[in-house]
Amino acid sequence: MKAAIYCRVSTDDQQKEGTSLQSQKDGCLKKAFELGYEVPDEFIVLETFSGLALDRPKLSELRQWVKDKDVDIVIAYTLDRLTRDPGHFIILQEEINRAGVVLDLVTETIESSDLGKLVVYIKGFAAKLEAEKIRERTTRGRKSRAQMGKLPTGGVNLYGYDYDSTTGKRKVNDYQASVVAMMFRWLIEE
Repeated sequence: MKAAIYCRVSTDDQQKEGTSLQSQKDGCLKKAFELGYEVPDEFIVLETFSGLALDRPKLSELRQWVKDKDVDIVIAYTLDRLTRDPGHFIILQEEINRAGVVLDLVTETIESSDLGKLVVYIKGFAAKLEAEKIRERTTRGRKSRAQMGKLPTGGVNLYGYDYDSTTGKRKVNDYQASVVAMMFRWLIEE
């Protein structure tokens, strides 16, 4: 019997850090093996995408595996890693149930009773509100940094510039800037 594992983070920074995706994957693999499922590498999904969207490239691939009955169980670390929208969770749960596939979470239990469904919906709604608050705070913070004349995203490396963490601004790196100027001359003149 085969398991599919779905792990998700929302931002490229979280993906680059790597700890969240890896810890989700480790927890899901442990759960799959405890339940006696085999997990082929091609059925391990690591995705960087907002949990508020249902149309995600790798989630769509997972949904197709479910529809085609290529897997017997889908394991995610928590409900909000699968989706942050309670309406989307209902859609996903219905697709999974219709295919006769099991849905399991590492840190939470999904009950099929009406009360269990209500609890899951409330958790999903709370996850959606949390995601919207995070987005609002991030946008507000970036706007504030930009209004102060600082980089909205912090010290992102950009060839030709150095980031000054005390001022929050970039300053020209003379050597790298001369290389960039030389490349432009090559392009335009040669």
